[in-house]
Amino acid sequence: MASLPFIIAGFSTPIFGIVISKIGETYYELMAAAGAGIIFIVHFSLYVMNDALEGAGPKYLAVIPIALFGVGHALFVTVSGPTIK
Repeated sequence: MASLPFIIAGFSTPIFGIVISKIGETYYELMAAAGAGIIFIVHFSLYVMNDALEGAGPKYLAVIPIALFGVGHALFVTVSGPTIK
């Protein structure tokens, strides 16, 4: 479960790189804000999510924000990489 964001980021980073290189530098700021917004939404949703109670079973709903964290991280890293000089 802990490696899920990194696996998703590993596969989605090249896809985001191709998309961003096709649309150009026009939308760098918007894409960076979208990546940061996704990460904020993930952290907020994990904050408001109830903890698993003892003996109640696992919380499979937590997989969705964790997977979205990988997408947000990949998007932000892909956009911010070319801006560093």
